[in-house]
Amino acid sequence: MRDSKDLQVLSRRIIKDIKKGKSRLIIIDELVKTGWDRKEAERFIGSINIYSPEPKLSPEEQKQADSRIKKSLLHGVLLLFFGLIVSFVTHSNTSEGGSYRISYGAMIFGVYYLGKGAYLWFKNRE
Repeated sequence: MRDSKDLQVLSRRIIKDIKKGKSRLIIIDELVKTGWDRKEAERFIGSINIYSPEPKLSPEEQKQADSRIKKSLLHGVLLLFFGLIVSFVTHSNTSEGGSYRISYGAMIFGVYYLGKGAYLWFKNRE
C-alpha cells in the first residue's frame, strides 16, 4: 500500500502535468516504469479530478512556500532600493552636463521579484 502523503504529492504533480497538456496515457506509462501495476496506475489516474481544488499544502510545504515568498519579496525590495539609491547618488554627484548612472537592471528585477512575491502570496492565501 502506498503512503497517502506520497499519493497526495503525486496527485498534485499529475494534475499540473495534465493541465499543461500531458496525456494521461503517457502519465500511466511513466507510473508503470516506476513500478506501478498498469491496472493500478489506470485506476489511480482515472480517480484524479483535475477540476477539483488542489489539496491543501502540508505544514512543511506551507512553510517552504512562505519561505520562497518572503525571499522573493525581500530580493525585490533590496534590488529596487539598491537601484534607486545608486541612481540618486550618481545623479546628485554629477556636475552640470556630466553623465550619471541609472540602474535600470536592478530596478526592473526588483519590480519583477516584488511582483512574483505578491503573486505567490495572493495565490498561496486562497
